[in-house]
Amino acid sequence: MRKRNVILIVDDELELCKVLQKTLKKEGYHVLIATTGQKALSLLKKEKVDLLLLDLKMPLISGLELLKKIRKTVPEGKKKSTIPAVILTAYGSLSSAQEAMALGAVEYLTKPFDLKEVITVVKEAL
Repeated sequence: MRKRNVILIVDDELELCKVLQKTLKKEGYHVLIATTGQKALSLLKKEKVDLLLLDLKMPLISGLELLKKIRKTVPEGKKKSTIPAVILTAYGSLSSAQEAMALGAVEYLTKPFDLKEVITVVKEAL
């Protein structure tokens, strides 16, 4: 039996999180949801996550700020976090896309996006 990949969706729009969760669960993934950056950081301390789907604009901590924090987290005896990340945004710009890629994001999707596109990006990222 193959291991199910764990995906963490971080977006302040709970309904979008639920739609993505349902879609990705149908594809066989285990999906966690966080509606704030702080909750995401807390989950990452407890769970092994294989892929991050991060909203760019969120209250308190943006997706890019969250990604920076995650990249700086170095568990004892391990290398820097290299969890692949996909940035989701309704506010796409060249500068934010460049910054996301510089932080190691594997993809940058603008909302609204096609769920089939998300599935394809997730499969490629994993």
